[in-house]
Amino acid sequence: MAFDLYITFSGLCMLVRRPDELLVLLPHTHDGDHKHVAVFGSHRRYQPEAAGGTPFVEHELGRGVVSLDDLDADSKLRTNLQGFEIADITGCVSPVQNPGAIFAQIVVNQGAPCPREVCEQHHGAYWNFRDPENHGSVKRQRLATALHWRIRDVREEVDGREGLMVRVTPSSGQPYDVTLRPSGGQLRMYVFHTLPDEKPSSGPPHPRPIKNGEKAPHFEHYFELFDGKPSEECLPEFAGDTEEARDGEKFMQFNFVGRRYSCVMATIDDPEGR
Repeated sequence: MAFDLYITFSGLCMLVRRPDELLVLLPHTHDGDHKHVAVFGSHRRYQPEAAGGTPFVEHELGRGVVSLDDLDADSKLRTNLQGFEIADITGCVSPVQNPGAIFAQIVVNQGAPCPREVCEQHHGAYWNFRDPENHGSVKRQRLATALHWRIRDVREEVDGREGLMVRVTPSSGQPYDVTLRPSGGQLRMYVFHTLPDEKPSSGPPHPRPIKNGEKAPHFEHYFELFDGKPSEECLPEFAGDTEEARDGEKFMQFNFVGRRYSCVMATIDDPEGR
């Protein structure tokens, strides 16, 4: 038997497209009020052996590299991501050059973005940024807050049953293994890099008020991944929302990507794989 693996990446994540792999980089936010935590988790139905009774079971991740290249799957990598190029948003055009600024790195060698839901966007919530292709004029658009990725036909077993074993390396303590089991032919998990009180296990989100012209929270951490730092005017700034955005909050909460003003994601091409 085989199952489809779905992974949702959200929070402060930078996606680096290469010819044969996708890198999901989690910028290091260091300590202080803006310190982010990286968690891997799923709904309890996919972790039936876990203790406790909360709907979502999460595991905090430490620094390091996680690879998904050893799965027995029939998918071929496709990384036709669109809609949130960091070169357009910030003016950064160089590949990642500063590994010391990376908290964790996830290497994906298989799969493709999910059709029609490649990049989750908060409908009706808009941001302004400088458009380098139009003499620096202001461009207004929605930005992505989550990537939904699918790896088809995974043929993994744990203890003679369909399942996936994930080695978790926490910030403190010893590494341990987590067993996930598919349900209905699919296994859904997520990787969030966000503030501690915005994890899916923390319950429904409570977005703070945000004013027009306010800079995108935490976006400046992306700049540390490059040699150069663009002007602050390249930062996305909030351009207002609509009733559509507020009405859509209920839907987003259900999909645990409900932080309307959370960290937007960024993407860049690295064709030479540097």
